[in-house]
Amino acid sequence: MKDQTNLAAYQSLQRASQLLDTASVLAAETSDANQQLCRALNQAVALLTETSRTLVEDSLLEMKLRFQVNA
Repeated sequence: MKDQTNLAAYQSLQRASQLLDTASVLAAETSDANQQLCRALNQAVALLTETSRTLVEDSLLEMKLRFQVNA
């Protein structure tokens, strides 16, 4: 069970990292975009960043709860 929990946390953090990589690429593209496309890219970056933040926060909370149970 512990290994599965660790794996789930690892996978969530890995997914957050991938989303942040994508957000970074999109943010770089805004410099060459017209105003309408720039707005759309900024919305996508905001969504990817917020999703990543949620994945990281959930993983940290899960780890904190696990450590409290094991303490």
